[in-house]
Amino acid sequence: MTAFWEAIDSFNKNYKPPEPVEYRLYYTDTGEPLFYTTDYFPDGNYVVIDRKTYQSGDYNNVRVVDGVLRIKKTNDARKLVPSEFTDGTPCHSDDITIITSSEPKTYWKTKDYEYR
Repeated sequence: MTAFWEAIDSFNKNYKPPEPVEYRLYYTDTGEPLFYTTDYFPDGNYVVIDRKTYQSGDYNNVRVVDGVLRIKKTNDARKLVPSEFTDGTPCHSDDITIITSSEPKTYWKTKDYEYR
């Protein structure tokens, strides 16, 4: 019985608490996620994230903007706005539902309000 308690004491003396885990998301220069990890890689951009985000492993609805993780919400909006240039869809000036190539026309494009 004495050897048992000596073993317990020896274990308690040598016990070191585990180091805290740092969850990371590495991303590209444009903010696109590359991979989630707990390892350290000297090359590459990363942000420290929480455990819940790490466990979700979501690559489609996250983006890094100015070093801050942005998560796309389900209530993000997409609006149709007039385009200042000719990069949108040409529509009749009086009726947006009519696509036309003749004058007068207004160009419209979609604008996404996401990653807030």
